[in-house]
Amino acid sequence: MKLLHTSDLHLGKKIKNIPLLEDQEEALSSILSIAETNNIDAMILAGDIFDKGVPSVNALNLFQTFLENCKKSDMPVYIIAGNHDDASRISCYTQFFANSPIKFAKPFSSTPQYDDLKVGNEVVRIHFLPYITPAIVRQEYPEHSEEISSYSDAVNFALSQQPLLQNAPNILIAHQFIIDGQQLPEQSDSENIT
Repeated sequence: MKLLHTSDLHLGKKIKNIPLLEDQEEALSSILSIAETNNIDAMILAGDIFDKGVPSVNALNLFQTFLENCKKSDMPVYIIAGNHDDASRISCYTQFFANSPIKFAKPFSSTPQYDDLKVGNEVVRIHFLPYITPAIVRQEYPEHSEEISSYSDAVNFALSQQPLLQNAPNILIAHQFIIDGQQLPEQSDSENIT
């Protein structure tokens, strides 16, 4: 089984007020070309689809066109929200692509999100973990609030709730920033740690 993984598209991003949409359109076209040329069985988009929680109309249109091209290829595509995305906005595409192999993670909830991908005789379980914070996980699991104080706690708890597929591979799609230790690492201006 061949999977293609990408993340951090940041559609709609501008550098010094110069839009990157033409470059991003070319990058998305290249992604589809790579998938086709290499007979990819499924694609994973692991968050930060957009550069902002409320993307521009041009960024939305670019993503819509990309999704329509993915749908034409009939290749399964798995998409989650990152820290730059609004998870509700990403999941709203579900209704428009309901009859296609494109799957969108919903905002994090106490209901585990996964899909069993079957290619020939192979099966793999794809688990969705959109960007989460300790507060989001505590809201969904109030009875475990005291156990969830750090990002690591939140991710570990969320993962413990995922039903693993036995005797087959399990793949986690996540967009998280986790460190152990006391020092915060360097970060760029575009990173949001909340």
